[in-house]
Parts: sequence; structure tokens; C-alpha cells
Amino acid sequence: MLRYRAHRFPHLSGGSVRSSNPTDCAATMRSKIRSGELPQPAETLEKCWVGKGTKRLCHGCGAALSSDDLEYELDIPGGGILPFDANCLAAWNGLRAERIAGPDAVE
Repeated sequence: MLRYRAHRFPHLSGGSVRSSNPTDCAATMRSKIRSGELPQPAETLEKCWVGKGTKRLCHGCGAALSSDDLEYELDIPGGGILPFDANCLAAWNGLRAERIAGPDAVE
């Protein structure tokens, strides 16, 4: 599920935990999915790249991913990348599990 792009981040070590929690991220992401800001989580796993934060905004909580944070990039079907912090990635995977359990669970 997780792959590291060694050519992009050659000196990765450690990481920090974001202050947001997965429950808050899940609520925010549900709202963004309903409004169309985020796509529905795919039932199959997306490719996930992990590396040092690039100062982009997390698509889950909107926090900037500093170089001290780990950034998780999901390649989404149809093209595009969703950068997440660790808690929002956990929430995204939780929403995927809900969607698999019942097709209307996320909406």
C-alpha cells in the first residue's frame, strides 16, 4: 500500500504527529465529499507515496504539511494527487471501509 519515492526525498527520517485527530478529519472529509471538494474514496486502494512534507495543504484538514511532517500522496483514479497528513490518511481509509460496508455510508 505505501511506497517511498527515494529519488524525491533522499534524507527522510522521523516525522511528526499532526494535532488533528482522525475523527475530526473524517467529519471534515465527509463534508468535503458531499460538497464535491473531495472525490469518493475508491473501493480499491490507491497508490500511496510517502515522503517529507512539501508545504502543500492537506486535502483533509487544510493544514500546511511542513518539511518536519510526513506527507502521504494518494494517486486517485482518473488522475490527480491528494496530499494528506497521517491522521487524515487514517480517516480516508476509514471512509473507504465505510463505503465498502455500505454504499451510502459516506454520503
